[in-house]
Amino acid sequence: MTRQVVVTGFGVVSPIGSTAKTFWDGLSNGVCGIESGTYSIEELNITLPGGRAKDIDDRLAALGPAIKRADLVSQMAVLAADD
Repeated sequence: MTRQVVVTGFGVVSPIGSTAKTFWDGLSNGVCGIESGTYSIEELNITLPGGRAKDIDDRLAALGPAIKRADLVSQMAVLAADD
């Protein structure tokens, strides 16, 4: 049995690119999204190495004030869908 799939778009928000084009360029060029600093998770009182999506503040502001009340994962999902 075969299934047909239609791809209607491609959106991504990640540490190596905050749009589909910058993500693909970063992925193709072997860019690492992990930064040398650490990020504190205050509720758990631990620090972990990690990466952050960059350059998303202007794109979030363009979507209106309601998106600022959403959690980070939801914000990134909306940005990826908007892409």
